[in-house]
Amino acid sequence: MSDSGLKTLCEVFDGGNRRFRIPEYQRGYSWGKSQRDDLLSDINHVSRQDYRHFTGTVVAAPTTESGNIYDLVDGQQRITTITLLVSAILRRAKQLGMSALSGDDLSTIEHRFIEQGRGEGNLIYQLSVGKEQNSLFQELLVSGQLETKQNKTKSDSNLVAAAGEFSVQANQWDEAKLNATYKVISQKLGFILYMPEKRAEIGMMFEVINNRGKPLSELDKIKNYLIYFAEKNKTSSLRKIVQENWGGILRALNASNINGNNDENKFLRSCWTVFNNPSVRDKFGVYDQLKSLYPATKTENWKHLEKFVKFLTHAANTTEKLATQTGVDNADERRWLERINAHPGKASIRPLILALYATESNPLERIETLSLLEKLNFRFYVCGIAKRSDSGQGTLFTFANNLYHHRVDDTKGQAYSCQELNEDLKKFVDENANDRAFILNLTLDKDESGDYYDWQGLRFFLASYEQELLSRNKESRPLNVYMSRRDPQAPNNFYHREHIWASKDYSRFDDSSDRNINKRRLANFILLKETANISAGKKSIDEKIGPEDKVGHYFADAKHHPNTYMIRELKGWYDGAHKEIWGRWERRTPRFWLEVYTRFLDRREEALVNFALDRWRVDGIKLGVTRVEVNGLGPNNEIFTCFPKRVST
Repeated sequence: MSDSGLKTLCEVFDGGNRRFRIPEYQRGYSWGKSQRDDLLSDINHVSRQDYRHFTGTVVAAPTTESGNIYDLVDGQQRITTITLLVSAILRRAKQLGMSALSGDDLSTIEHRFIEQGRGEGNLIYQLSVGKEQNSLFQELLVSGQLETKQNKTKSDSNLVAAAGEFSVQANQWDEAKLNATYKVISQKLGFILYMPEKRAEIGMMFEVINNRGKPLSELDKIKNYLIYFAEKNKTSSLRKIVQENWGGILRALNASNINGNNDENKFLRSCWTVFNNPSVRDKFGVYDQLKSLYPATKTENWKHLEKFVKFLTHAANTTEKLATQTGVDNADERRWLERINAHPGKASIRPLILALYATESNPLERIETLSLLEKLNFRFYVCGIAKRSDSGQGTLFTFANNLYHHRVDDTKGQAYSCQELNEDLKKFVDENANDRAFILNLTLDKDESGDYYDWQGLRFFLASYEQELLSRNKESRPLNVYMSRRDPQAPNNFYHREHIWASKDYSRFDDSSDRNINKRRLANFILLKETANISAGKKSIDEKIGPEDKVGHYFADAKHHPNTYMIRELKGWYDGAHKEIWGRWERRTPRFWLEVYTRFLDRREEALVNFALDRWRVDGIKLGVTRVEVNGLGPNNEIFTCFPKRVST
């Protein structure tokens, strides 16, 4: 490649006369170690060559601010990384007492790429990374490490990691290595620099950016289109609202652990469902739909786009509330949000939550709706009554769209509100997830082949049951204690979901016993910590629990105080089952033990299913069930018996 079209880093910064800022609407710093290692590898390779190496494209849009400031629209990751590397090289050179690098005074290098005016009362930085990160970034440029501030986002952590890595690298280099590395950075890295004379040209530029390189998320593409629309139609209000809010949208999503394109696209589809299109069958992405519905050829569309940005901002903040319960003052509201957030899947009700928080300011009204949404989602989707994840979504999405737009019901002549939504949610449960259907999905018939170990909702269900047992003992513990993944720093605090009757326990049975439902049924699973799991392992039930006056492994290794209440209650059920079955048998045959284990699991399953009926009860639905009895030793294929609610006449 000819060097003629490539600019050096010094030319990109115009010898220090050109300053850059990363707009608030741009993503934070996302380069990881692999990208930074690739850059250092390129520098080492180029140091042995005699040509300018193409490093990347820099797109810089002019601003109206004084000081020759340009918005870095593309290339911000690379320029940020190189700036951090140059600062590390400068600190090391000063430490060694050097006055210049490859012929450039250290003060000149600092003036070009890092800062100007220190000690003169007019300190300015050559690169600004946004108001939320700027102070952190500036501290890293000066010291190479973070001393006074905390990392708040993934982007913060990436910046701190980059500065730390470069400081470690540079501190290992001697003068010759520092000179060689700086020479490559300042003279041999080549950039294509594009600076549109008119901001309206950004439209063409964004279309190029959107269709090359690493795939952008739909959210990125929409941001680019909004800016293009604003510049093309000179709608300063739209441009301002994007600039002021987009950084907050990304921060809220990051706090919600929504970082990848796939997760962002799901969030965006939920927003579009509420704002515009509740259809689940539309084959086009939100970006394409937005451009088609609000083309840049119609200036008046800016009002709709501005409203959409405001809704996106509100939706991102709501998503953060759901994920972290931050800023939620009402304890009941926090509890329902925590429960919904712990569900293994919530895509079907997410649009309703976004619409609810966009339209209802009264927390008491929100609590009633949140409780119904949590119960509906668990009964119908998490428990698997809906055989497909999208079953019934069209109906729920329409509810969300109606609520957000306060659509007027032609039959009632009134706007759709939380009260109407709550009635519709109850009707949905009544028609799709009544009590009997709910129970069927929490139990196995004798000829069923399912296995609750494979149920995605198992950990959440058991955690909810443990919370109930804690509350009975006037204790409490957050759901995330039981839901969180193994912590490498404290692996013994991790809760396993394990079999009580070990799947490979053949101590008293032949292989045929493994084909009955007992080892696969809901009652056979429990949450316990690493230590209890290791000690009990594949032992038999009576060895784990201990019949009569014996102490089982669940209890002995925990000094008679097991680490979950659900373990503590096993002893009573097991002793009761042993006593009941012993009265029918003269010898402890394999059949005797099979009946003991079955009856023990029956009693536990009764407790679990009846807990579920109470915990996820929706009042007012048909075919309501008061309680359930379970009998795995009976003649019927279906092992439970329902006791329905009495209907007053």
